[in-house]
Amino acid sequence: MPLAEAIGTVVHRQVAAGSNPSTVGSIAYSDEHCKGVCPTISIVEHEWPGNQAAQFQWALDNLPIEAKWILRLDADEYLTDGSIEWLKANLDVIDENVDALEFTLERKFMGGVIRHGTNGIKMVRMFRRGCGRYAETLMDERIAFDGEKLPVPVVFYDDNLNSLEWWKEKHRGYAKREAQQALAGTFQDPRKAKYYRLPPYLRAFAYFCIRYFLKLGFLDGYAGCMWHFWQGLWYRWLVDREIGKLKECK
Repeated sequence: MPLAEAIGTVVHRQVAAGSNPSTVGSIAYSDEHCKGVCPTISIVEHEWPGNQAAQFQWALDNLPIEAKWILRLDADEYLTDGSIEWLKANLDVIDENVDALEFTLERKFMGGVIRHGTNGIKMVRMFRRGCGRYAETLMDERIAFDGEKLPVPVVFYDDNLNSLEWWKEKHRGYAKREAQQALAGTFQDPRKAKYYRLPPYLRAFAYFCIRYFLKLGFLDGYAGCMWHFWQGLWYRWLVDREIGKLKECK
């Protein structure tokens, strides 16, 4: 079975509140453009429900997906060529007891590859149709499934090509949502729950030092310095500031 028939590919864009109901359109791409993976992409617009987990779950509940597997990639993420070839060769022979596939996340930032500090994170990004749901959460959305997960040699890159100012504005919104989640104590990752038991602001500085010095983030040069400062220190300080604001309002 061709990979395009086995994987459901959905591209959705958020639209402003109060806009028209969801619309669906199809854009046909040549095999040369999509390398034979997605000759047709369905583009769906749906009013933003407030968080990514709810948005993706809406797609799972409402779109006519017929493919055996569902692949979730954000607009700034892509699979490596080798990963696409692996999926082409192996997707049809994966054991029926396996409901989800675990990929490796790698990052690029400000034009450079991030190889240290936060590299090699494992994430479920593909699952069988009807076998996965997104847990209700404001941040760090995760796919919940009942069957087995299989770690596979598939790598996807997070490579945001927008400006740093755009990135910072996006993370200001993230900080507000993560602050709410921190106070509610609803983290699925026990490491985050442990992190938020540490003193505010000091924990952010310690986290940055671990990533940048102990985990050798400085070896990635300018890109590594920018990534670990802005995402590992500035963003963490921002979350602590938002937590303080929420506590003041109580």
